[in-house]
Amino acid sequence: MLRILISYSHENFEVSERLKNTLEQKDIIVWRDQESIYKCDAWPKAIGEYIAQSDLILLVWSIHAAQSYFVQFEWNTAIALKKTIIPILVDSFPLPPALSSVNGIPLKAIENIVSRIFKSVGKMDLKVDQQLQSDIIRKLACIQDREPQKVLLVAKSIFEKQQWMVKGNVYQVSGENININVESKTKSKKKMRWKKLYFVVAFCVAVLAILWYSIDLTQKINDLISKETSPLRGTVKNIDSYPVEGAILKLEELPNDSTITTSDGGFYFSDIPGKPGERVRLFISVKGYKPHNEYVTLPGPVIIQLEKAN
Repeated sequence: MLRILISYSHENFEVSERLKNTLEQKDIIVWRDQESIYKCDAWPKAIGEYIAQSDLILLVWSIHAAQSYFVQFEWNTAIALKKTIIPILVDSFPLPPALSSVNGIPLKAIENIVSRIFKSVGKMDLKVDQQLQSDIIRKLACIQDREPQKVLLVAKSIFEKQQWMVKGNVYQVSGENININVESKTKSKKKMRWKKLYFVVAFCVAVLAILWYSIDLTQKINDLISKETSPLRGTVKNIDSYPVEGAILKLEELPNDSTITTSDGGFYFSDIPGKPGERVRLFISVKGYKPHNEYVTLPGPVIIQLEKAN
């Protein structure tokens, strides 16, 4: 029987309830009860075990999920365990860079397409790497902190150090058609060789074209290398001048990068395309405050003031 874990923030409880009821009507085992697990001392290990035992992860994605350290811990652990992740898009908040290649399913389309997804689950490769799972669970059991933000940082550091941040199966959803891309290691290696050959050929063609039209290649490369970048630093506060911790910041110039403010409201970006004195657009979101964006001048420091939500 198929086992599915629903990852969600408590602000999206009603969405998770709808998904749970729909899946259980199809005789699918659904795990969703976070509260009882997160209260125990060994919750990082316990959550890791539940994810390891699941065949599929439904990620209820929203601005609230992006701000939840628990949800971030769950999908990062799912990636490390090479689990299939299907985002359910509650709002328009962008997916994190690690999941940017996954096409999410809009919430309004759930009733029409969820049954088709799970009819195709039989095509998925559900083989389990027992050694990988054991290694990850053992590492999670060694985490001493219990504060969600610290656990997330330690877990991500472990996953990256061990090179476990490798995506599992990916759903590609196009209109009414649902295709599941599941590749064997042999096919993946062949595809990689063809990709390398393609890039070599493309590079040669590009060089010949440059020579044909007498473009100064050296000058172009120098121009590219010398392109200036600048850092950006600053502080996020509320209208009462108190620092705002945990705010998520994104730049229009770096759509795949983000940072989170520290306890003193501080933030820092490095290598932003642009010279000192140029202006860039900054987007800020955090629970309890209205979404905010404004143009700021490189390299800062800048002070951003947020208005509390009604």
